[in-house]
Amino acid sequence: MAVSGNFMRTILTILLLLNLTTLTVAQKHSLDTTFKINKQVLHVSADDIDSKFVLIKSSYASQIALCDTIGGEGLANIEFPDFNNDSYPDILITYFGNNPTYFLYLFDYTTKHYKSIPDYMNYPDAVQLKSNRKYYYSYYRAGCADMNWGSDLFKIVNYKIIQVGHIDVQGCDFEKEKYPQIIQVFKVINNDKKTENLITKLSYVKTLNKFDNKWEFLEKYWNQNLKYFD
Repeated sequence: MAVSGNFMRTILTILLLLNLTTLTVAQKHSLDTTFKINKQVLHVSADDIDSKFVLIKSSYASQIALCDTIGGEGLANIEFPDFNNDSYPDILITYFGNNPTYFLYLFDYTTKHYKSIPDYMNYPDAVQLKSNRKYYYSYYRAGCADMNWGSDLFKIVNYKIIQVGHIDVQGCDFEKEKYPQIIQVFKVINNDKKTENLITKLSYVKTLNKFDNKWEFLEKYWNQNLKYFD
């Protein structure tokens, strides 16, 4: 059966709250949760190895699905969204920071193993497109009290990230004559930002004044203009 992302997050939250009453000083990270999918049991657990590392393990139908060591310092959360909409819970690990760092494991239902997605940490706060669920876009800060920022459009093919678009925003209002406020949109060629082509330039102030905030702009721009990158 399919397990919704919201339901899985609720389970995780309850488990984490319960674990808070049993954790010792030596054991600061502990997780143990189970999902039943297609009449099989998927089990995921995480426990401290020492003060620096955490062991995360998973099994599906009593077979090992994942056994990996992750860093413990700055570990904020472990979630189980159905990231790629295949009805299997994936594993999303978050670390604290000015730009939170994310690590993603997708469940491969053909091999019944979790696979780490290389470079996913470079695509923070990824959101799935509504117009085409194969694509996602990120958001990251780039300085000047978050007035400079960027976003990357990507898809995941054979468990590897393929970047197809990039938005670079210079919104800093310091020395605007020397560094004009502007939004630049690029198409990334062959998954290589060194070969990106400029799609359009937009006025920073005029463009963002049409939206409630930058996140509304990103959502509408990527969803409405995917044809230029697909």
